Amino acid sequence: VIAQQLKQILSDGIVSENERSSLLNSLSAITAGALAKVSQVAEEIDFHPDELDVIEFASHTFCLSGNFLLGDKDKCANEISKRGGLMLAGVTKKLNYLVVGGLGSDQWKHGNFGTKVEKAIQYRSDGIPIKIVHEESLVKFL
Repeated sequence: VIAQQLKQILSDGIVSENERSSLLNSLSAITAGALAKVSQVAEEIDFHPDELDVIEFASHTFCLSGNFLLGDKDKCANEISKRGGLMLAGVTKKLNYLVVGGLGSDQWKHGNFGTKVEKAIQYRSDGIPIKIVHEESLVKFL
């Protein structure tokens, strides 16, 4: 949908205010729906991301879960690695930060996104200091 809209907008080489507004409305509709789904499911499992004043990248471990507005997981991992962060494929007791993507899915509870969050919550209840961070919070520190 967005690709077709962009193609049409750019076809004449001029982006009008009306076209700009239409594109913004489309993007807002898409992301608002996805974020609402994540929020609803998060409430169902009592999941609330940590609000942090700082994210320490150097020599700290990160794991990515879900789908990201910033781009694919490789792009997100690259941004973290450039700042000295170390990437882990899964949730372990050595994990410092689990970063949850801003784009959700109706099926996330049954895939890696849900199991990673659940495992991190379990480790935290066992006293392991894993921070669960929403993508939006991570982006503030990039």
